[in-house]
Amino acid sequence: MRRTKGITEFLIGNYYLLIITLYMFAMIYRSMRVGVYASFFMCLILGGLMLKGRAGMTIRETDVYVLLFLLYSVISAMAYFVNNIPVSVFISAASNALLPIVFYVSGRKGIQFKRSSFYFALDICCLIGIFLLIIKPEWYVTYCKGRGISYTRLSSGLGSVAIGTLSTIALIYTISDMIESRGEKGKLQYIFSMAFVFLSMQRSAWAVGILSVFVMHYYVFFKWHAVRKKYLLIELPAIPCGLFMFRRPIINMVRRWMMEKASHGNLGMISSRSSQWINGLESSNWIIGSGFGTRGQKAMQFVKVFIGDGGWAVLLCEVGIIGLIIFAIIMAKVIKKGMYSFKKLYVPMLIILLFFLQAIGSNVFMFQLLVPFFWMSVGEIVGFNKKDIRKESLNESTCILSPTVSRN
Repeated sequence: MRRTKGITEFLIGNYYLLIITLYMFAMIYRSMRVGVYASFFMCLILGGLMLKGRAGMTIRETDVYVLLFLLYSVISAMAYFVNNIPVSVFISAASNALLPIVFYVSGRKGIQFKRSSFYFALDICCLIGIFLLIIKPEWYVTYCKGRGISYTRLSSGLGSVAIGTLSTIALIYTISDMIESRGEKGKLQYIFSMAFVFLSMQRSAWAVGILSVFVMHYYVFFKWHAVRKKYLLIELPAIPCGLFMFRRPIINMVRRWMMEKASHGNLGMISSRSSQWINGLESSNWIIGSGFGTRGQKAMQFVKVFIGDGGWAVLLCEVGIIGLIIFAIIMAKVIKKGMYSFKKLYVPMLIILLFFLQAIGSNVFMFQLLVPFFWMSVGEIVGFNKKDIRKESLNESTCILSPTVSRN
């Protein structure tokens, strides 16, 4: 049992180090199917959590709704037989979006991704991506075109959507690191994360990144007084200086990005995708949905209408109003609890907000690489115990008083 627990916690803690490493190797070994390896790891994690769960876990109302959403999504697969769509499409869609719900259980149990491992994997991936973005070797351009990702912005081996989302999550994490260490840790990673978010050229990632920075400055410097204000005086001139020093590559990258957007006629986040959404809604059953996975990219070869971008539209088309209501109930309960204990839960709350915004223009709810963060954040909030606030407050008070006593 101890060995199983150790393996499970290792896989969860280092999940992103393992997966991102595989994605980087996949740039060289094109036949490597990283999604299959990810599904295998998640199955191992699920088995480990089930064995670990024999000790018992208090069932909460939100757990029931999560299970109900999972079951409803699975039952909706009956539509595949009516529409003559291979069941393999559902299996692929489920491995991308339903299997990662295992991280909800992980978050409920307090077993989370190891931040240092995640930082290391993301930094190496993005630094390699920046190098490739600058030199643009022919093999990399071919690789990006083959995978349908951009080579004019920071994509590395993951794609700019993934880079933008993961970098914003890293930015949120570093804010937490700086708060907990009172400015002693996280400063370098904060700079890296900010740069990666910007270079991803993802507007929703920018929005949450900017919001996170404002949240950090308001709470950290002025409300909680968690970090000394001298760091703010250092930061203010550092940002414009950095932009000035790297102005030429930044201007060139932005110009290429604008040209790419203009050439595809998709400068507007919503206007460029609205036709897909309208066609998808017109061809779907609004009440019960047309089947989980039937409007995503996995089904594009078997259906006349699919939605390439737009997680909310895909969710409505696939599981209908019934499924969307179940999902909305889960989110409403989570957001209510998160807002009530925002000081303790601002990290998962900001991550959930990031996914909400990303889902407007990208199908992040079906993105196997990203969605584990979403469900772990949901589970972390659901599993948070109000009694922990009192315990941590007492511990903080003790830590504050102890140095004073020792000096006397």
